[in-house]
Amino acid sequence: MIAPPKIDPRWRYPAIRYLLGSLLVTSAGLKLFGMGVTPLPETGWFSSPRLHLAATQWEFVLAAWLFSGQAQPASWLAAAASFIAFAGTSAYMWWMGESSCGCLGPIRAHPWHLFSVDGTVMLMLVFARPNLRPFRVDARSVWQLIWPASVAGTLALLLFGSALAASSSIEAWVSWLRGDSIAVSTRMVDFGEVSPGEVRQASVDLRNRTDRPVSLLGGTQTPMWSVTSTLPLTVPPGETRELLVSLNVPEWKPGIVTNLVQCLTDDPTQRTIRFNVTCRVK
Repeated sequence: MIAPPKIDPRWRYPAIRYLLGSLLVTSAGLKLFGMGVTPLPETGWFSSPRLHLAATQWEFVLAAWLFSGQAQPASWLAAAASFIAFAGTSAYMWWMGESSCGCLGPIRAHPWHLFSVDGTVMLMLVFARPNLRPFRVDARSVWQLIWPASVAGTLALLLFGSALAASSSIEAWVSWLRGDSIAVSTRMVDFGEVSPGEVRQASVDLRNRTDRPVSLLGGTQTPMWSVTSTLPLTVPPGETRELLVSLNVPEWKPGIVTNLVQCLTDDPTQRTIRFNVTCRVK
C-alpha cells in the first residue's frame, strides 16, 4: 500500500493564515456595512457600538498581520486568542437566547453557527501551529511573541481613538466611511421600559452631508412603530432636521422588542435611511 504524502508542517500555517485573513476581512467588512442598519443583540456590554467598532478594527489589523507573514508564531497566538474570544462571545449569546449575534452585519447568523465556525478555526490553528519549541526552550525568546502582539494591539487602539476623535459619534464616522448622504445621529433609539397600552415618542437627528437638499418621502408605519414627522421632510445641505418616531405598545409579553425603521428618500445614492428602535415591555 502506498502511504499518502505527508504535508510539511512548515507549510500548514502559511497556507491557513491566508484563509483566516480572508475570513477576518469578510467579517469586518460586513460589520462595517451593517453598522446602523442591523439590530445589535441586547446582551448588555455586547450591544455597545464601540465594542463592535473595536472588534471590526482589530479584525482588519489581524488580517493585515496574517497576510504579511511577519512574526508568524506571534500572529498564530494572536489569531488563536482572538478566535477563542469570538467563540466565547458566540457561546454566551447562544446561551442568552439571541437569534443573531450581529457578527456578520446585515447577514443574520445564529450564534450557534458562528460558534461552530470559530470552533473549526481553532481546530485548524491547533493542526497548523508553527514551531513553538524555541520559545519553550529559551524563555528570553518569549519577547519575540509579546512585542508583535503589543504593536498590533496598539495600532488597533490608535485606529479606534482616531475614529472617535475625527467624528462626534461612531454613527457619524461610519456614515462618512460608507459615503452616506444622510447621517443618522444614533443607530439605536431606546424607548426604555414601557407598559402595554402606553404611547411614547422619540426623535433622531438627520444631517445632510451633501451640497444639495434631500427629502424624506415616506417612513415605517406599523401598529407598534411609526414615523410621525410630517412628510415629505426636506433636509437642506449641511443642515440637520429632527425626525419623530412614535411607539404604541400593544398587548405584549414581557421582554425586549427590537425593530428596524426605514425612510425612503429622493437621493439617488441613498434611497433608504435605516435605524433601529427598541423597548423593554414590562
